Amino acid sequence: MSIELDELDTVVQDTVARLYHRYHIQLRTKPLVSSCVVKNLRKSIREINHLDPETILPRARSVIVVAVPHSVDAILRNAREKEIALSYAREYVLLNKVLKQLLHILSNYLRARGYEAAVPEVTLHGTVHSNWSHRYIAYLAGLGTLGKHRLIITKIGCSVRLGTLVTTARVRPSGEPIKEEYCLAKRGIECSACIERCPLNALKNWEKGGREKCFRMLQEVSRTYKKLLKVEEEVDCCGKCMSNLVCSFKPP
Repeated sequence: MSIELDELDTVVQDTVARLYHRYHIQLRTKPLVSSCVVKNLRKSIREINHLDPETILPRARSVIVVAVPHSVDAILRNAREKEIALSYAREYVLLNKVLKQLLHILSNYLRARGYEAAVPEVTLHGTVHSNWSHRYIAYLAGLGTLGKHRLIITKIGCSVRLGTLVTTARVRPSGEPIKEEYCLAKRGIECSACIERCPLNALKNWEKGGREKCFRMLQEVSRTYKKLLKVEEEVDCCGKCMSNLVCSFKPP
């Protein structure tokens, strides 16, 4: 059995528009949705200590990935302010709510059509290594390419939030990695804006302590901003490396 991607796209567009209106978020562009075939994903994840989708959902055939956009205002404010902008942190929390509800609605939509669906629970190995990568799945599904800042640069830029869903449905057509490189630096064009934007210089030495520095800072940010925003949800965000770059809102 299979389901058309256009059918899922309609659900995503309608749901995101409604949720952004509910939470008073500026919808700067349409969200993205794609999928990758589990057997293709399995060939790639062995090297990165990634969960097999079938450990999440037996007989899984596809992984659906969605990208919802940050607003222009939140990104520009976060670029202007020295500290993490309160408006950006608030929007981060709200977009996580949008993704949670969107994936729940998509899951129910698939179940109503006879398919099984499950949302992965992302956990960390020890401290900083996740067992599930939304970004890598987005890359395999053809939503974009990975930049020097280690974020996915999509057709609507890198200032997005990602979510994934495992299903027994075969989604047609399935996505494939984009051959064109979106990151200027990876195309051999001089650009290090995202790396210079990092307040910890973590991206310059990511594999030699930078990852750990970033992780510890995000934990501290979450403790501070949960109090400022008076929320219970985690606010483990920074966003400086995606704010007001040539790739923030579209591929350069």
